[in-house]
Amino acid sequence: MFGAFNSPQLLMLSGIGPADELTKHDIALVHELPGVGQNLQDHPDTVVVTHHKRDDLLAIRPKAAWWLFKQALKYFPLSLNKTSAEKKRSGILTSVVAESGGFIKSKPNLSRPNLQLHFIPAAFDNHGRDLKMLLNYGVSIHTCLLRPKSRGSVALYGNTASLHPKITLNMLAHEDDQKDMIQAVKIARSILAQPPLSENNGREIFPGNATQSDEEILEFLRNKANTIYHPVGTCKMGNDDMAVVDSTLKVHGIEHLRVIDASIMPTLISGNTNAPTIMIAAKIADVILADYA
Repeated sequence: MFGAFNSPQLLMLSGIGPADELTKHDIALVHELPGVGQNLQDHPDTVVVTHHKRDDLLAIRPKAAWWLFKQALKYFPLSLNKTSAEKKRSGILTSVVAESGGFIKSKPNLSRPNLQLHFIPAAFDNHGRDLKMLLNYGVSIHTCLLRPKSRGSVALYGNTASLHPKITLNMLAHEDDQKDMIQAVKIARSILAQPPLSENNGREIFPGNATQSDEEILEFLRNKANTIYHPVGTCKMGNDDMAVVDSTLKVHGIEHLRVIDASIMPTLISGNTNAPTIMIAAKIADVILADYA
């Protein structure tokens, strides 16, 4: 994740990047590459949350606290005898929280899925940082747009490395992204409305029962949609005028300098970026070893 933000920042601080951005911050131009910091992409994500009547869910409530304590004994048994050891690491604390997921189409005529879903047996908001939400028994479905068309940028606040990069995600700027995410909310709602979930559902928390029209859902998305921590593209690989690195990830116009991280991806992949980033590093490590063997 840091590569997509900090690699273009480091290049610009070193005088490599868009001339107008460097001039703005009194940075001497070493080599002009207008694509540095452009083409930022990330997966927009939102969550549909509803109250739930079952009390064996992940929550911070008196009854849930006692239940979680008993679950903790299954995970960390007090006794070290063989029977307890066999039971070690069982129960709810073995949960990965995102218990299930899937890849689906927002429209049936698409050739491949463009949405990713994650189901969570908890009332979940703000990536789990809103602990007040966990005071409720609830269930949540995350909906993530896999191939967004919106593009953002990374720029500078100043010419000092200690400053944060200036990040403009620009998520949901493209009308097609807005339409797909509106449909994603509707699909998540339709899943939660099916039995057996619907048999125990209570009032919807997000977006809320009053949010029904496309315009109302879009306003909810603009207020609540968030990143899924998959930024790429700000030092993209290619041969066009906006490309920053070539096929071996060497920076165009600069000798002996490579960028090797997720920022080199020209477009965002339809899933998590961790494994592909490791693959990129392993591939270029082989290239470097072959060059200098």
